[in-house]
Amino acid sequence: RDSWTKAFGPGREVGTGVLDVVSIRTVSNKYAKMCPELIDPIIIPALAKSRATLSPASLNSVGAQAMKSVALKALKSGVARQEGENIWQRAAKNVSNVNFVSDFSRELQRKAYLKDLFKRAEGVSSRPASKASRMMRFTPSTLYFLILEKDWWFCILLAALVYSIPIGVLSLICLALELENDTAEAELSLHDYIPPQIILSFRFCSANIISMGYGTVLPTSNWGYFIATISQLLGILTNVFLFAAVLAKFQSPRADIVFSKQVCFFTRDGVRHLCLRVCNLRCHTLYNPSITLYLLTDHETAEGETFVKIEELALQMPGSISGVYNITHRIDEASPLFKFNEEHFLKKDTVMALQCIFSALDPVYQAEVCSKASYGKSQLLFGKRFADMMKVSKTGKASIDFSSFEELIDAPLYTADEANFILNDDPMYSSPAPSKVSHKICLVTGYGRSSFGDTRLDGDLPMSELRSECAFTLSVAMILCEAGEEYIEYVVDMGDKPEWHKDVNPKLETPACRLAGSEEWLGGTDHIIDTLIETSSRVGAFNSSVAPPADIDKDSYEAHMVAFALCLVHSSPNNIRSFLLNKLGVDPDVDMSRSKAALQAKALEILGRWETALGAGGGVQRPFLCGDRPGLLDCRLVTKLNLAYQLLESGLANLGAPFAEVAPLTFSYLDRFSRRDSWTKA
Repeated sequence: RDSWTKAFGPGREVGTGVLDVVSIRTVSNKYAKMCPELIDPIIIPALAKSRATLSPASLNSVGAQAMKSVALKALKSGVARQEGENIWQRAAKNVSNVNFVSDFSRELQRKAYLKDLFKRAEGVSSRPASKASRMMRFTPSTLYFLILEKDWWFCILLAALVYSIPIGVLSLICLALELENDTAEAELSLHDYIPPQIILSFRFCSANIISMGYGTVLPTSNWGYFIATISQLLGILTNVFLFAAVLAKFQSPRADIVFSKQVCFFTRDGVRHLCLRVCNLRCHTLYNPSITLYLLTDHETAEGETFVKIEELALQMPGSISGVYNITHRIDEASPLFKFNEEHFLKKDTVMALQCIFSALDPVYQAEVCSKASYGKSQLLFGKRFADMMKVSKTGKASIDFSSFEELIDAPLYTADEANFILNDDPMYSSPAPSKVSHKICLVTGYGRSSFGDTRLDGDLPMSELRSECAFTLSVAMILCEAGEEYIEYVVDMGDKPEWHKDVNPKLETPACRLAGSEEWLGGTDHIIDTLIETSSRVGAFNSSVAPPADIDKDSYEAHMVAFALCLVHSSPNNIRSFLLNKLGVDPDVDMSRSKAALQAKALEILGRWETALGAGGGVQRPFLCGDRPGLLDCRLVTKLNLAYQLLESGLANLGAPFAEVAPLTFSYLDRFSRRDSWTKA
């Protein structure tokens, strides 16, 4: 029915033989945490059985499912973007044909970009690894390290400072000395100038420290000779240190290595790849390059410890590098990136970065050169790849165009099968917080996943997208869809509920409903439905137009509780098991086989009521409980019946016989209902 399709979404019909993996996986997740002893004997086989009902295309495209919302927008915008670029390129070509200024402007931009490229190479080569730690203790070796690491302007300023301090201090001391100026007569006769004592002191100290000799100003006392000797010793130490530092700085290898500013993700030969670019601006050959690429992610252990987890990404090593090289990582099942998609990388509360380290043997320096680059989430591009830098002239001469180093072109992000599998725009995360008031009915709905990326329960499958799962929410959605009442849906990830959910429902339960024009949120499925009947003209008309049979008690037709109890009947004693069995009138302390038989009898009793209500045993058969079309009672019960069917048919709960054989009319009822538009929409 349309209401089923609207409520559940497409592809969720019952009679197709495909089980609802979302519901089964959600219940499995809860019971796996509560009763780990059920994982191997019951839960994993049930998941395998339910997933086996999926088509190969669906099962192999869970990774694409996880990126549906992003991919759909990318595919739509990609077409528009490509058309826009074609229009722009045609316009630019027409303009350049009639205006030589465009060629001149492009050449200026190319030269400016190349200058920036060389500046970046200098910055990468000289970038310090840690600024704070090395300054905690200053030693001569620290000063020597800074001279080698910093640029030449720093060395020049440091040399000026090293000379200026002793010259200035000793010049002040020498003001009290009597000094003889050998050039006094020449200065007097030629310039009529007699230097004052401060100038003589400065000349005396400068000559002794820099040239390690007296110069033109001589001492005339023992104290003068003593200070001159001290100055010359300081000059020896200073000159030797600076000479050694300058010589070492000339001899230290400096690589003109530049990394691209962005990292690209695209599909190559049907497999997703990660790619970044590195170039050697000197274009000479570097031998035995070593390139390592690391993925840094936020990781929390089972004990609650959090740290940044570092994983190495596999790369193919070239034998040598001369001009440019594309560093490429294949994102296959063995890659740590296989479970991630674009939304994982860009999620705000996720710590995720990439770091690349490059080293190679430089035959000119006869030493190893090294460099590194780090990339944050803002530097990741999806559906792009680097343009070719190799250019061939009219004469056939090949050259590298470094101005194209950062040039990007569009590339497919997904394989053709993955792109074809994108059918609808399913979310990956909870909706943003609701507005304070709305002109439409608002419904907070509970969503689950067919895979959580848990290796124990999901194997190699990555985390899938969110799909509607809460049976209580779905019953409200089905009523709204069947009544033709429009509503605004706010998605809540039941495995990771958003902060705003507390403001809507302090118990963090779904559904929650807010009437049009109201600020108050309603809770409780029955309370919400009763309120909608009173306040919504469409829901009220739907309720009165399709009256429920008088002989049907809603509570006696709910099959989901006994299905939950059958899921836990084999588990060790726990509070939830005791609660469910007591609620169904089964003693939780008796042996498991008797409890199981009693619960199976309860389930068959409930399904028998469904069969009778739908016309079994010679009665008048009817498509729905309320007649020829579903009524409000059908919408209240069908989603819970569907959940029970999924658990029983998968083997997570054991009915003792196939559902369709025990309750054929009920199975046909589910099949019929699940083909309605309201089911797909909800």
